[in-house]
Amino acid sequence: MEDGAWRIDLTESIDPESRSNQNRRASLVQQVYTALRSHARSSGALTDSADAIQAQLPGFRFPEIRTGVADATAPPDVPHVSLAPAHACISIKSASGTLVMVKLPLEKAQSTYQYEQIPASCDDHPLARPYYGSTSGIR
Repeated sequence: MEDGAWRIDLTESIDPESRSNQNRRASLVQQVYTALRSHARSSGALTDSADAIQAQLPGFRFPEIRTGVADATAPPDVPHVSLAPAHACISIKSASGTLVMVKLPLEKAQSTYQYEQIPASCDDHPLARPYYGSTSGIR
């Protein structure tokens, strides 16, 4: 706890060098997804504003949120958010270099995700797999 909010320390782990722990850190995608979904429900709109996303989870502090889509040159463990006309795309590069993207539709359509090779931009086409709001299926 720091300044009244939980701070995520990405260096804390039993074995910080293991690939599974490095990729588990991509779970920040889940927190951004939760915040964006909450924002969309309350406002009727998706956003790529780091301040608006952060405001949805006041007890949780994101290390940083960037606009755009994560790629191989992105810093690890930094969530990126990009908007398409009817979707928000949340992406991240894990510490091991794995890219992950989740697409959250504004309407009630199914969220989707993809990992390793992800699109370079956010569009309204679904990704490879259905996403139900949990990182348990992202491997």
